[in-house]
Amino acid sequence: MNNPRDHHYVPQCYLREFGNEQKLVCLNLLLTLKGINVKFSFMEPRQICYIKDYYKIIKTDYFDLNKYHENHIELNAFSKLENQYRKVIQNIITKQEVNLEDGLIICDFILNLKIRNPSFNKFIDHHKERNNEIAKKQLIENLMNDQRFKHYSYSFLKMLVDYFGDQ
Repeated sequence: MNNPRDHHYVPQCYLREFGNEQKLVCLNLLLTLKGINVKFSFMEPRQICYIKDYYKIIKTDYFDLNKYHENHIELNAFSKLENQYRKVIQNIITKQEVNLEDGLIICDFILNLKIRNPSFNKFIDHHKERNNEIAKKQLIENLMNDQRFKHYSYSFLKMLVDYFGDQ
């Protein structure tokens, strides 16, 4: 079985559409933002926008993922989606129009670009604790207002939410 290690967070089929004879003009934005003087370079789509083993499934105690190959996401899920994207991109280029089905695939593509991006994951991680606390408070409030839980004290419900919320 093919076992890719370079997992692209921007699909190569998308990157190829911006290339000139399979090469892209690239600039390391992270270095530029740090004030380091960098030059443009020409790179192939396979050389950019990837992280080693980014989507590799790691065995855990809290999810039963044993039935999946460690590269299931990269090999199965994303390859199927990217084949759809490639067809839609070619349709748009040749026909210069978008039908409803292609439009839905484009929406899915945009969402995938967002959630696959490491910057978005850093943003989510940065706000995770605050968002969890907001969700816990809302859950406690909902439980307190639910007739089925009226006889429980606030402190008991908070303890339950805190316990199960941290699992």
